[in-house]
Amino acid sequence: MKTNIISKIYIYFITTFLATSFISCEDPIQVKLDQGKQLLVIDAFVNNLRQDQKIRITLSQNYFDNGTAVTVVPDAQVLLKDITTNTTYTFNYTTNGYYTYALSPTDTIAKVNHWYQLEVTYKGYKYTATTQQKRSAIIDSIQVKYDKNGFSGKEGYRCILWGRDVVGPIPDFYWIKSFKNSKFFRKTSEINLAYDGASGGGGGSVRADGYIFTPNIAEAITPFGEYFQKYDTCRVEIHSISEECWNMFNQIIRNTNNQGLFATTFENVKTNIQTPANAPLKAVGFFNMATVTTATRVVQ
Repeated sequence: MKTNIISKIYIYFITTFLATSFISCEDPIQVKLDQGKQLLVIDAFVNNLRQDQKIRITLSQNYFDNGTAVTVVPDAQVLLKDITTNTTYTFNYTTNGYYTYALSPTDTIAKVNHWYQLEVTYKGYKYTATTQQKRSAIIDSIQVKYDKNGFSGKEGYRCILWGRDVVGPIPDFYWIKSFKNSKFFRKTSEINLAYDGASGGGGGSVRADGYIFTPNIAEAITPFGEYFQKYDTCRVEIHSISEECWNMFNQIIRNTNNQGLFATTFENVKTNIQTPANAPLKAVGFFNMATVTTATRVVQ
């Protein structure tokens, strides 16, 4: 995964938040800062695209350390097991914390409805996670619409996704990724999620089963303030994710937007990585197996 979004988000939210401690203070205050514990960060988003699959493993460091944001882990053993077929895939270390499984253009290791287990062994301790790969949504087309912002004066084209959820008794959860040429819209504010065909949630919410994606999802493939120009390429990928992964992303969004008079206490971002007993390092991060549907349009 070229954009190490999960690792960066985890490192951000495991730090101590200090801003509110100094609001309206006139006298100097000596504060002993909580340095925090180092964590093993596992960023394991595998999919069925015919391209090399990558898992990144790093160590977080103290928020107040002025060095690099993360320390890479080059000496782990990384296995992906297809429990359904009893097949094991070994990911080998390449560079910059990435462990890679090379695929041919006609091959895939990710299959719909199969169960998978991730095993990461580091310094003698085995960290594990299990998930099932879900189906993805249907893409009909990408619409291009001219737009002009009267306040900023910016103008250009906005791309809109026409797609829909697959009908079925089980809820579907999607992470919709969009790209302008080779640029992935990676900001936290640009995370685009769908629960069936809408933005709702689990826990008994009314479902939009089989619906066309609602406008707030469809139009979000062009983030606010962004425009495409003629001959730019818009690419959309709809990644199926587990409900646990959907909850994790929403927790990140809530933490990011958590400010103001009625802000609540920041909470640790959930992980589906199991840390073995007595391991000196706790693991954070996430493991997901995705089915991906894609569409591309050149703006003309």
